[in-house]
Amino acid sequence: MAFISKTIEHYEKLFGIIAIEKGFISPNDLSNALSIQVKEHNENGNQRFIREILFDHDIMSVNQIGEVCKVIFQNNPDYSVTTPLKKKKLLPFNGRVRRSGRI
Repeated sequence: MAFISKTIEHYEKLFGIIAIEKGFISPNDLSNALSIQVKEHNENGNQRFIREILFDHDIMSVNQIGEVCKVIFQNNPDYSVTTPLKKKKLLPFNGRVRRSGRI
Protein backbone atom coordinates (compact mmCIF):
# COMPACT_ATOMS: atom_id res chain seq x y z
CA MET A 1 0.00 0.00 0.00
CA ALA A 2 2.95 2.34 0.49
CA PHE A 3 3.44 2.44 -3.29
CA ILE A 4 -0.16 3.52 -3.84
CA SER A 5 0.15 6.21 -1.15
CA LYS A 6 3.30 7.54 -2.84
CA THR A 7 1.54 7.50 -6.23
CA ILE A 8 -1.41 9.47 -4.88
CA GLU A 9 0.98 11.90 -3.17
CA HIS A 10 2.79 12.34 -6.52
CA TYR A 11 -0.46 13.13 -8.34
CA GLU A 12 -1.53 15.56 -5.62
CA LYS A 13 1.74 17.48 -5.99
CA LEU A 14 1.55 17.32 -9.77
CA PHE A 15 -2.07 18.54 -9.73
CA GLY A 16 -1.15 21.59 -7.64
CA ILE A 17 1.88 22.47 -9.74
CA ILE A 18 -0.03 22.26 -13.01
CA ALA A 19 -2.95 24.27 -11.60
CA ILE A 20 -0.51 27.01 -10.59
CA GLU A 21 1.27 26.93 -13.96
CA LYS A 22 -2.07 27.29 -15.76
CA GLY A 23 -2.96 30.26 -13.56
CA PHE A 24 -6.01 28.56 -12.04
CA ILE A 25 -4.73 28.90 -8.46
CA SER A 26 -2.01 30.77 -6.62
CA PRO A 27 0.74 29.15 -4.57
CA ASN A 28 -1.12 30.48 -1.52
CA ASP A 29 -4.32 28.68 -2.64
CA LEU A 30 -2.39 25.42 -2.88
CA SER A 31 -0.77 25.96 0.49
CA ASN A 32 -4.15 26.62 2.10
CA ALA A 33 -5.69 23.55 0.45
CA LEU A 34 -2.80 21.37 1.66
CA SER A 35 -3.26 22.76 5.19
CA ILE A 36 -6.97 21.89 5.06
CA GLN A 37 -6.13 18.42 3.78
CA VAL A 38 -3.69 17.77 6.63
CA LYS A 39 -6.05 19.23 9.25
CA GLU A 40 -8.97 17.05 8.08
CA HIS A 41 -6.75 13.98 7.99
CA ASN A 42 -5.54 14.62 11.54
CA GLU A 43 -9.07 15.26 12.82
CA ASN A 44 -10.97 12.35 11.29
CA GLY A 45 -8.46 10.15 9.47
CA ASN A 46 -9.99 10.91 6.04
CA GLN A 47 -8.12 12.75 3.34
CA ARG A 48 -9.86 14.55 0.50
CA PHE A 49 -8.08 15.15 -2.78
CA ILE A 50 -6.68 18.63 -3.33
CA ARG A 51 -9.01 19.07 -6.31
CA GLU A 52 -12.01 18.41 -4.05
CA ILE A 53 -10.92 21.03 -1.55
CA LEU A 54 -10.24 23.61 -4.26
CA PHE A 55 -13.64 22.89 -5.85
CA ASP A 56 -15.56 22.96 -2.56
CA HIS A 57 -14.01 26.34 -1.73
CA ASP A 58 -14.95 27.73 -5.18
CA ILE A 59 -11.31 28.23 -6.13
CA MET A 60 -11.38 25.92 -9.17
CA SER A 61 -14.21 25.05 -11.53
CA VAL A 62 -15.05 21.61 -12.89
CA ASN A 63 -13.63 22.60 -16.28
CA GLN A 64 -10.36 23.77 -14.74
CA ILE A 65 -10.04 20.54 -12.74
CA GLY A 66 -10.70 18.59 -15.91
CA GLU A 67 -8.02 20.52 -17.78
CA VAL A 68 -5.42 19.80 -15.10
CA CYS A 69 -6.32 16.10 -14.97
CA LYS A 70 -6.19 15.93 -18.75
CA VAL A 71 -2.64 17.32 -18.73
CA ILE A 72 -1.58 14.82 -16.07
CA PHE A 73 -2.89 11.83 -17.98
CA GLN A 74 -1.87 13.04 -21.46
CA ASN A 75 1.69 13.33 -20.21
CA ASN A 76 1.52 9.86 -18.63
CA PRO A 77 -0.83 7.80 -20.87
CA ASP A 78 0.71 4.48 -19.88
CA TYR A 79 0.97 5.25 -16.18
CA SER A 80 -0.49 2.52 -14.03
CA VAL A 81 -0.47 1.52 -10.41
CA THR A 82 1.02 -1.88 -9.77
CA THR A 83 0.07 -3.76 -6.64
CA PRO A 84 1.31 -7.21 -5.65
CA LEU A 85 -2.11 -8.65 -6.58
CA LYS A 86 -2.97 -6.93 -9.83
CA LYS A 87 -2.13 -4.18 -12.27
CA LYS A 88 -4.78 -1.50 -12.54
CA LYS A 89 -4.88 1.38 -15.01
CA LEU A 90 -5.68 4.79 -13.53
CA LEU A 91 -8.69 6.35 -15.22
CA PRO A 92 -8.61 9.98 -16.32
CA PHE A 93 -10.98 12.50 -14.78
CA ASN A 94 -14.28 12.28 -16.67
CA GLY A 95 -15.53 15.78 -15.91
CA ARG A 96 -18.54 14.65 -13.85
CA VAL A 97 -18.78 15.97 -10.33
CA ARG A 98 -21.17 15.32 -7.49
CA ARG A 99 -21.23 18.38 -5.24
CA SER A 100 -21.65 16.38 -2.04
CA GLY A 101 -19.26 13.56 -2.97
CA ARG A 102 -15.80 12.98 -4.29
CA ILE A 103 -14.71 14.23 -7.65
